[in-house]
Amino acid sequence: MIKKLNLLSFFFLLLSCSFGDVGGFWSKEKSLDEKNSGFDQIFKNEKINEVELNEDLKISLIQYDYEKKEVSNLENDYGYVDFKNKLSKISKYKFSKINNFDILSPNLVFYQNDIIFFDNKGTVLRFNENSEIIWKLNIYTKDEKNSNPLLMLQSDEKNHLIIADNLGKYYSIDKDNGKLIWLKKHTSPFNSEIKIYDNKIYIIDSSNQINCFLLKNGNKIWSFSSEKPFVSSFSKLSLAISNDTIIFSNSIGEINALNASNGTLRWQFLNSSHSSYKEIMTLNMSPLVINENSIYFSTNKNKFYSLDFDSGAINWEQKISSSLRPVVVDRLIFTVSEKGFLNVIEKISGNIIQIKKILRNTKFNKIKDSYLTGFIIDKNHLYITTSNGRLYIYNLSEKKIINQFKIDNEKISEPFINNNNMFVIKDNAIIRIR
Repeated sequence: MIKKLNLLSFFFLLLSCSFGDVGGFWSKEKSLDEKNSGFDQIFKNEKINEVELNEDLKISLIQYDYEKKEVSNLENDYGYVDFKNKLSKISKYKFSKINNFDILSPNLVFYQNDIIFFDNKGTVLRFNENSEIIWKLNIYTKDEKNSNPLLMLQSDEKNHLIIADNLGKYYSIDKDNGKLIWLKKHTSPFNSEIKIYDNKIYIIDSSNQINCFLLKNGNKIWSFSSEKPFVSSFSKLSLAISNDTIIFSNSIGEINALNASNGTLRWQFLNSSHSSYKEIMTLNMSPLVINENSIYFSTNKNKFYSLDFDSGAINWEQKISSSLRPVVVDRLIFTVSEKGFLNVIEKISGNIIQIKKILRNTKFNKIKDSYLTGFIIDKNHLYITTSNGRLYIYNLSEKKIINQFKIDNEKISEPFINNNNMFVIKDNAIIRIR
């Protein structure tokens, strides 16, 4: 049995070993006849059969001589976090309760030592590190406030804070003083990450149309319409940009690559376009991660893909069911499945190195309908959040949960790290753990 293995030595072992893939999909939905479809059906009705693999293998990045790359918000390639904190103190940034927090995939904006977020009425708030409000702004009418708008936020390296919402509004705020710079109204609600690149803003709307706006005034430059959805989806759509190419997912599982300057199509990866209504309605995809010349993402339909960045061709695929952002560290990919299995993959070959059930004997497995909301990784730990308000800390080298925090009884967001502090979001507060 392998007790400990240096990662660099392990890569040589990978060249001669193939572990195969595991899993499947549990649904009994009606399948599309592949012979008559004209293309391969990606989401097949297979039974998930997660079993542990090399569970005693110790994988630790503590002595890993890898120079951490700069976090790429554009590529969603966050890698491991530089985080050294005992997590012994908790403080809160409070706001009015967001009624539809269960369907929200929120993100925080950090500016200097402050935090920017929003409340239930769509008020944008900037908090300082003492939880005091520096400024707040609300651009909504009374009726719009009563509809409890959900906001998506992104900022550039200067003073622009860009906000898009599920009412179809998008606008720019000065991060320093909270004053409105410009405000626009779109024809459809927005439901995606926001990317700012080359003085342009990129957002996807509910009709699966990606839009490119000018940063300085919000005027539309171009738009591209992908396959329209036949049912509404609450799943937040993903964007990633590299080498003047924008990659985006839509609500029916397609991946499209466009020229970021003019919106012309470069390639398209057809995923689940002709599947059942139920399959589309329940589809959740992870954020798209660009690393070197590959795109990595997974779905809750038991598929994990590596696509070629230039062509969209499949490099490899594995049977892993997860809608969480994968983490790439040099030649390793880390992801956690819906049922709490840590999967470690060699990114070039797609070989699974380890499958380990890391949330065994935790409350996560005892609460019906609980699910994972996110994870991050440092050099020796995974920090995992759940829909029942728990934060679990898993030690990679010891292969066990070493600590857990009860933040709430309901959903908390994925963890965020800033200035060596950890933050998670609940429906009425941002929680800082340090």
